[in-house]
This record gives sequence, C-alpha cells and structure tokens, in this order.
Amino acid sequence: MCYLRKDNTFGGEIQVLIDVKNKIKVYVDGALPLISAICEKINLTKIIDSKIDVSDERRVSTGNAVKSIVMNIIAGRKPLYKLTRFYEKTDTEKLFGQGIMPNHLNDDVMARALDEVYEIGAKKVMTEVAMSIINEYNIPVTRIHADTTSKSVFGEYADCEEDEELLQIKYGYSKDKRPDLKQILFGLGVTHERIVVIGNVDDGNKSDKDWNKDILKDLRTTMKVYGLKDFVYIADSACVTEEMLKRLEGSEENSELQIKFISRLPGSYRLEKELKLKAIEDMKKWECAGKFSNKENAAEYKVQSYVHELYGRNYRFVVCSSNELGKRKEKTLKSNIENEKVKAKKRIKELRSREFYCEKDAIEEYKIIEKEMKLNYHELTYKIEKIEKKAKRSCVGRPSKYEHQQVESIFRLEINIYEDDVKIKRNKEINGMFVLITNNLDEGNMTNMQVLKEYKGQSSVETSFNFLKDPSFMDELFVKYPERLEALAYLMIIALMIMTLLERTVRENLKGESERIMTAGNVRTYTPTGKAIIETLDQIQVIKIYNEQNNCWERFCEIEDNLKRLIQLSGFGEEIYTSCHKVPKCLV
Repeated sequence: MCYLRKDNTFGGEIQVLIDVKNKIKVYVDGALPLISAICEKINLTKIIDSKIDVSDERRVSTGNAVKSIVMNIIAGRKPLYKLTRFYEKTDTEKLFGQGIMPNHLNDDVMARALDEVYEIGAKKVMTEVAMSIINEYNIPVTRIHADTTSKSVFGEYADCEEDEELLQIKYGYSKDKRPDLKQILFGLGVTHERIVVIGNVDDGNKSDKDWNKDILKDLRTTMKVYGLKDFVYIADSACVTEEMLKRLEGSEENSELQIKFISRLPGSYRLEKELKLKAIEDMKKWECAGKFSNKENAAEYKVQSYVHELYGRNYRFVVCSSNELGKRKEKTLKSNIENEKVKAKKRIKELRSREFYCEKDAIEEYKIIEKEMKLNYHELTYKIEKIEKKAKRSCVGRPSKYEHQQVESIFRLEINIYEDDVKIKRNKEINGMFVLITNNLDEGNMTNMQVLKEYKGQSSVETSFNFLKDPSFMDELFVKYPERLEALAYLMIIALMIMTLLERTVRENLKGESERIMTAGNVRTYTPTGKAIIETLDQIQVIKIYNEQNNCWERFCEIEDNLKRLIQLSGFGEEIYTSCHKVPKCLV
C-alpha cells in the first residue's frame, strides 16, 4: 500500500511516494529534543563518560543512561522501572545515537549507570554540571540562597545503618509532614534566578545547623577550584550560631576567605527583642522600603539598622517591619491575650482567698505574684481590704456572759485585671518585625533596603524544592540500595538545574520582546515557568520516513509558529527535532 505525501516543512514542496509498511514511523517527541540539546550543550554526557574507564563496548554509555533518566525526570516524571515504556513513542536514535532503541534503556542499564555515578562521585558530577551551566551561559553569581528540605522515601534501607559511610536514610524532622517514613535531606544553594550553584544529598536526620557547616566547606572548595567569589551567602536563622559566624568570617590571616552573608537573627536571642524595642523607641529612624511585589495585598516594609556586637564581633542588624506580617499574627495575638487573661484570673482567684495578718505582708505577696506572672498584655490593680472578725478562743467550752470576745484585723487583696493598650500596641508592632544580620557593615556598599531585598529573594530556593518534592517520581520508586538512591537524588538535582536553566533562558530572551509567548492553557506571559514550557511543547510530533534511494531515514516535523518561537527563545532552532544525535563509534 502506497500514498502520495506533500511536505513543505522546509520551504519547498516535496512529493514523497512511500510504502507505508515498515517505512514510516510517527513519534511524539514533545520537549525531549530540546532537553537533549541542552544536555549536550552543558556537556552532561561528556562529563560523566570522561570519568569512566570502559573496557567493554557498550551500546548505551553511562552518560547516555544518565541523560535518559534526567530527561524522563523533567518531561515524563515516570518511575525508573517504566523508563523503557516512556521512550517507546519517542525517537531514541535521534536522542541518544544510532542503534539505541527503547528496549536498550532497561533496568539493568539504569542500575549499572546509578552504580557507576555513585562510584565516580555523584556530588562531584553535579558540581561540574552546575559550573558548566554557569560558564556556558555566562550566569552571574552575585548571591547564593541556601536552604534544606526533607524528602520522604519508602523502604527500610537497613544496609545504611550497618555502614556509616553510606547515605543514612533515617527518621528525622519531616518537612513533608510524614514522620512515619524515613527520609533524606536535600540542600541547595541557588542564585536569585534559581540556578543551582551548590547542592548535596544528606542524611535524613541531619540538622540545618550541621548542614550549614558542611555547605560552607563546599562553597570554599568551589571558590578555590572554580574561581567563585564576590557573592553574598543568604540563609535562614539556622546559620546564626557562634561556630557558623566564625567560619563565615574566615581566618584573620586571609581576609579573602571571608564570606559576606545575610541571615535572620533567631527569636531565641535576647538581642532580637532588645533591637525591636529599640527600633520602636527610635521611630524617626525608620526608612520606607516600599513593596517587593506587584500583588494587590503585598506587604509594605520599613527598615532601620544598628551595629552591635555578637560573639565578640560587630555586625549590622537590620530591623524590618512589615504591615502584613503584623496582620497575619493578629489572630495569634488575640489568642495569646485571652490565654494570659484566663491564667491570670485563676492565679488572682487563689490570691483573693488568702488572708494576711498585716497590710505589709499582703503588699509584698502581691508584688511577688505580679513579678511571677510576667504579663505581656495586661496590667493589675489592687487594693487592701481590712476585715475585722472575732478571734479564736484560747479555751474550750461555752463562754461565760462575762467573757470579753476579742476582735482581730485581717487583710485581703482585691485584685483587678485589665488589658493594657500600650503593651498590646507594642506587641503588635513587635509581631510585625524581624531582624536580619549581616557582616557587611558598609551601608554605602549595601543599604538596609538592599539587605532586606536580598533576604526576600530566599523564596527562590524554596520554590526550587517544589520540583524535588514532586511525589510522582521518587515516591513511586523503590531503589533497593542506598548508593543508588543517593545517585538518583543527585540526578534529580541535575534535572532541576536543566529545568531552571530552560526557564531562565526563555525569560531572559523575552525581555527584549514586545509580544508575550503563549504557553499551555492559552496563557500569554513574559515569565513562563519551566513546567509550562515543557507542557507547551508536549504534543510536537516527528515523522520518520525511510528513503530507499539514499538508504537512510529522514525526519520531518511541522511546528506551528508559537512553538518555533518558544524553541528559539530557548536558544535553539527547530532542526533539533530532525537532526540525529551522534555518539562515539566505540559506544555504538
């Protein structure tokens, strides 16, 4: 059976007479050729294959196996054991090289790849890929936002408990709200555009304080090996410990080792409340910082700063006030006021029932109780009530009519409680404040408003965690060995790198455009997410036709203008859907 096909994909009209049986194939490639092109541009397969001494000829190299896993994480989100099925409808020869079919991407190949990635150092591979992205795309690293999140996994992983050198998959504080499951810890350091600079996979029970110490070592190694410098390290309050602050300062002999940082002063520090109270007193020192978002109910900020000593060194403390933060805590404030009132009334009731034999004792007892209560929202008032009553008789029996009944004076406290408007107002103001700490003392180099703005960018690392915590991939995956789980976790970070790189590239190129790009769901935007870009390209099909005359396969693809533009904004041409990936002959 034959039919005549017209094709004008490349400008001129082509008529092709084809034998349908076994000589025409249709693939749903979606975003895979684009992701593959990015992987090749950042040298993902080369970085991995260059580290592996392969004596046998392999059809699928470790680099290509890793690439297939990473591409699946980004575009497919399918468990590892379903990888062959995922690639059944795609042109694997175009993506991975001539002769590579979906059935070659099987469980054994993937298991071998994860084992070898672990052996050569999964963290080392991830770091090299990160630096390759930064160098290839000339990405400025002026700030690094660092944070951690936990990731729940299924399985007992008893082996890791017997070998301390393995990743410890254990119970810990679950940020997934799954204390019933064991977990691992993801830690990332990203730019404000969410490009990963450093990252690691750690023990499930590791504290944020210990993680900050380790990531600082990684930062210094990266600074030394790759020339990373002149950035600001931004982390949450777990960064503020005596040991961590000392490490950030570096050594006195080498000031280049100092790392500029911004963090949040923990509320457990007495200094935090002192600075807030001082800021309330210094009302005229507030600087208006405005809003950091275009949203309707975006918070408005004001700032002021003080230089103060902590652990023997001077730091700049920026007190920040947010009107929305205070509003969000109003419900909690009302609850605290009511709870304090209930507890105080119970204590007052006990005190009212007591009798004192002199006024002085009653007053002293009142002062003791008032101090113990430490009322934050209320004030007490009291008055002494003098009561005369008959004294107890010293003898027994019925008193005679001549016996004089003695009278004694006793004293009782009459206490009232009322809400103190001054205290409540002050607490409202305190609730709307937080304190930042930085070792950058020069306001000319970084103003108070800039310190706040940099810290507000911390959401960039938190947003990155959404990708890693997506349950559709790892939660359905049972990786028996902790070594493979660790390797897979680092590949997930690499997948995140590529996704955010794609997002950044499109957004950067759209900045000079006058027309928005249309993404999935007919949404027009200048700031598409990586996920939206992948979904928009999802239905691109490629036709593969066998040319008998030239004894080769030819690929044809019709792409609508909006998708062509999206591919170009990603930094590539539409030919990535029709050109075949080449691999070294020794690996074919």
